[in-house]
Amino acid sequence: MKDEIINSDMSTRAKVIDLAEHYKKWGRDEPESTWMNLLVEEVGELGAALNGRHKHSPDYELVQIAAICINWLDKRQAAIAKLEE
Repeated sequence: MKDEIINSDMSTRAKVIDLAEHYKKWGRDEPESTWMNLLVEEVGELGAALNGRHKHSPDYELVQIAAICINWLDKRQAAIAKLEE
């Protein structure tokens, strides 16, 4: 699923949004520590990709990082809004 989205001919913005939807379905109820772990993992993979030591391109990793950040921020904003009700 991720490969299909990231390797498609869509714009970068569309790729990030589609992948964010994928992550939303998977991890909406995951704790923040899970989102942090995912982010750190992808940032590490980005570093490897930038040095030519990863199977994916830096752009591939950046799309994943952006999608994770969007979902994590949405999760935090939803939690704040729920507290303010």
